[in-house]
Amino acid sequence: MKALIDTNIIIDWLAVREPFAQTSTEIVRLAENGIIEGVVSASSVTDIFYIQKKFNGYEKALNEIRSVLTIFEIADTTEAILLRALESGNHDFEDAVQSETARKAAAAYIITRNRSDFIASSVLSISPEDFLKLQLRDY
Repeated sequence: MKALIDTNIIIDWLAVREPFAQTSTEIVRLAENGIIEGVVSASSVTDIFYIQKKFNGYEKALNEIRSVLTIFEIADTTEAILLRALESGNHDFEDAVQSETARKAAAAYIITRNRSDFIASSVLSISPEDFLKLQLRDY
């Protein structure tokens, strides 16, 4: 199963941000172990680097991005995706880009803590906790 991992989940994992660190780490492990195909949008990678550099410095942020690139498939942010996001009617452009990236990548889910940001998405959003329950049910 392919799932787009929203930026907040990656930041929770890298920053060990409580109370979200455990579930985000479990999501990352599913991708790392090949149980799911974890996808991160290319636009998220730059956001993640910017945030992590701000709090942890350049070198640590570089190493964290290397980890992200090793574990996850990176989905291109193309002109077509940006145009569809602009035309989507979603007032949060970043979320519209995530949604369109997930659609183009044929992801079954967008794993996010902010499900309300993806109500109009053609790809179903799911919380990390609910996704983990779904995984346990399926195995």
